[in-house]
Amino acid sequence: MAGKRAREMKKRDPKVYPPSWCPKRKDPIELRLYAYKDTNVWYCRYKMKQQGLKITPRGHEYALKHEGHINMTAAVFQREAKRQLLSSILDFLPMTDEVIEIDDGLKPWFFLVKKQGVALLTHFDRDAALRNQYQSPDEM
Repeated sequence: MAGKRAREMKKRDPKVYPPSWCPKRKDPIELRLYAYKDTNVWYCRYKMKQQGLKITPRGHEYALKHEGHINMTAAVFQREAKRQLLSSILDFLPMTDEVIEIDDGLKPWFFLVKKQGVALLTHFDRDAALRNQYQSPDEM
């Protein structure tokens, strides 16, 4: 499926920050990791990739796998993910095709984990993913 191309955050983009007292701002910044909700979804996506189909992640196929905090903004995370391994940035190793959410309270940013680095997602249905229950492959 085709859609809007993800826009990379650039240095020249406006740097307008809300004040530190803003009630919507979250400190520390929240980090969530979403994975395929079960092995059936993973297998279906695997077969689609073998056929050469490129499909963007949809929230109803994912479930919350990990929740924590991060000490960097989404822009800094994206920049650091280009320079170093994700395992050195995060306290865990995300797998390929998992989705990372960085939420500062003002706007959530979503990143798709690739084999090398991350890609910015323009749309991800977080509410649908939060409704799903994650089943690890060990539980099946």
